[in-house]
Amino acid sequence: MTDTYYDVLDISPDATEEEIERAYRQKVKEHHPDRSDDPGADETFMRIRAAKETLLDPQARQRYDRAHDIQSEGSSGGIGRRIDRALIEPILDGVARLQTIPQRTKRGFARLRPQAIGVSDVVRSPTVVRLPVAAVLSLAVVWTIRVDNAVSPAAELGVVLVSLCVSYAGYGVLSPLPFEEPRSRAQFAPTPIAIWPVLAVHVLGLGLLWAATASGTPSGGTFYAFMVVPYALVVCGGCLVLGVPVGMLLSWILPLSIDRLSEELRLGLVLGLLGSATVLFTSAGKGSALSAFVETVAPNQGTPWVPTLRAGPLHLGSLLNFGFALGMLVCLVGGIVGALWVLSVVPWRDRYDYGYRVRPTAWNLLAVVPLVTVVWMGLSDGVALSIPLGSTTVELLGPDVAGGLVVSPTLLVGAYLLRRRLEPRLQRR
Repeated sequence: MTDTYYDVLDISPDATEEEIERAYRQKVKEHHPDRSDDPGADETFMRIRAAKETLLDPQARQRYDRAHDIQSEGSSGGIGRRIDRALIEPILDGVARLQTIPQRTKRGFARLRPQAIGVSDVVRSPTVVRLPVAAVLSLAVVWTIRVDNAVSPAAELGVVLVSLCVSYAGYGVLSPLPFEEPRSRAQFAPTPIAIWPVLAVHVLGLGLLWAATASGTPSGGTFYAFMVVPYALVVCGGCLVLGVPVGMLLSWILPLSIDRLSEELRLGLVLGLLGSATVLFTSAGKGSALSAFVETVAPNQGTPWVPTLRAGPLHLGSLLNFGFALGMLVCLVGGIVGALWVLSVVPWRDRYDYGYRVRPTAWNLLAVVPLVTVVWMGLSDGVALSIPLGSTTVELLGPDVAGGLVVSPTLLVGAYLLRRRLEPRLQRR
């Protein structure tokens, strides 16, 4: 059976506030995550802090004692409703574990990313200056040409890409601009920036895309993902709107040892998430279940990754397919954004901080060209590009260019990682 808060602090039910404070300080010294090597130090520390906050509040302590059938000289002796300890403790333990998830996740990402790239690094990146210049230049040229002549889509895209190259080349001549700090090689930061996580995440997304394509799903499961994820978010939002008030109401009616508004909101969020999972992935959802929604809206999408599976009332197949769809979107979008982020900052740092013989302008340009092309096609209502190649003509549609954008982060980040590996040989030469 789970220890009570008195057991956690190693005090008696008659302990005074001074004894509680003293016991809390001692336990913090023993179990603080920064001092303890115990894998469960985060959870233990959260329990210790929750015990101190509850027992130092007279009303919360009284409700806690009634809920756990704890008798002390200062208690009112069985007044009010009593709830079985075996029912309440799992709820409190679950809330404590949920509270440790953000800290554990942050530490995990910190280990994967030795030196973070901040938003300020991207804002100060030359790419932010070059793109508006290229946009203004290309719009001016295209508008001037359109005054007298009709311009083909391929010619317009050519003007956009040439303007982008001119913007990059001109920046290299004029930099640093008056509002920029001059770059220098005087500073050397010994910790390199890890960019392999971007490559790993994007390769995982491509793997999920390939698996859905191999199963015969139209559009490689991307349409399925863009269909079910927004629907699940809508259902989850509705359940949260209902779950938060219900959680706050339960915290007032039942002696759950919850006194702060933040804890009441957490309980409501947990109830809302459980309710949304029940509606989406069990038979209780009926017509609102995810499987029913897919069959109604797009029956040809089928099951991209996992066939229809059910374990009693649980729609296990829908749950797994939704998880894969969400993971694919996060990995693909994260890979594209991460590649743009990394290749806008890392080459400059490698050159000026570490002395690498890289050409940041070329890497920035390679990373931006696919994105600029897709944005241009979107603004041009997805026109087809006819590119003459000798005696044949190649036509590129919007999906073709979008596919190139999806694959480009893996190619570019992989190529840059290879370029980093070759740096020692180039330095020796």
